[in-house]
Amino acid sequence: MKRLSFVSVLIILLSFFSTSCKKEKSAEELIIGKWDVQDFTEVIYVGGIKTESYTYYLQPEELQFQFIDDGSGISYKDGDIDFAFEWTIDNDTLTLINGESKIEYTFTVDEGTLILSFSGSGTSDDGTAYTYDVFYNATR
Repeated sequence: MKRLSFVSVLIILLSFFSTSCKKEKSAEELIIGKWDVQDFTEVIYVGGIKTESYTYYLQPEELQFQFIDDGSGISYKDGDIDFAFEWTIDNDTLTLINGESKIEYTFTVDEGTLILSFSGSGTSDDGTAYTYDVFYNATR
């Protein structure tokens, strides 16, 4: 009986000490690096009703974002530098600033996947008002 108790205690202690207490990385840490956009989807709504949806599948290096830990970044198109930007994160909002242009994305990020989305609105040539959502899926 003592042997059974000793084995039970040993198993409990081993399981306790074998679990790591790794600190979870912040979004600011996880986003650092180069991300290759795999696809992006545009969804268009007229009067709140989904009327169109397009998904574009990209070739490797066709569109990439590189986030540098000093808050700067580079957008690449077909492997060449397209433009530089500054970035900030506030909760689930990633803001990219390029000169006068500023886009706020809702985002999620983990070790291997980055998902960006943003919304907007416009008016078509015939005067019809519409809204849209755009989603980018990227991997390292």
